[in-house]
Amino acid sequence: MTVARYQKARRVTRGANKARYTNQKIVLRGTTTTSRPTLASISPTTAVHGAANITITCTGTLFVSGATKVTFDGIDQPTTFVSATSVTAPYPLASVPAAKVVSVNVRNNTLLSTTPRSLTIT
Repeated sequence: MTVARYQKARRVTRGANKARYTNQKIVLRGTTTTSRPTLASISPTTAVHGAANITITCTGTLFVSGATKVTFDGIDQPTTFVSATSVTAPYPLASVPAAKVVSVNVRNNTLLSTTPRSLTIT
């Protein structure tokens, strides 16, 4: 959780057409993640429905421990942070009743990658 305390800049007028502004002070505590991750690839890219569950490995950049989540069709999944360039998430193939294409993406807090990848289930 991020706690931000700030003091707004105040305009202090001195003289007829003169103005002076006080300094703005910002204090942040905790972790803030403002970087949009990139998703370069996923592995595997295909699977068979009804088979055992699989783990999808996502490779990219700007992954952050505790902030990066993998999404399947827009739904957050339990995500394991491996490194700043790799995260993993399980996909429940056993519960998929038919063939379909799943959109796989990553996000840091609310910032989604702009390059989702596809997992084809046959």
